[in-house]
Amino acid sequence: MMATTPHNDAAVLTVKEAAAYLQLHAMTVYRLANARLLPAVRIGRSWRISKPALDEFMRRGGSRNLAISPKEASDGGQ
Repeated sequence: MMATTPHNDAAVLTVKEAAAYLQLHAMTVYRLANARLLPAVRIGRSWRISKPALDEFMRRGGSRNLAISPKEASDGGQ
């Protein structure tokens, strides 16, 4: 299995790694994944996010072009 850290080019990221990559709070990534606004796969209780899918998500403008409220996309409402 491939070791994953925010510093390598892993093909699949955890929520924590995806949050670091996107410079977002992990809760924001969870909310986007749960709302099916972020391309992610749930395996058991964990989410996994494809780095190429994240790159495509960002290339298309991220959640900016999606119908979510600013509070939903905020960093955990903090």
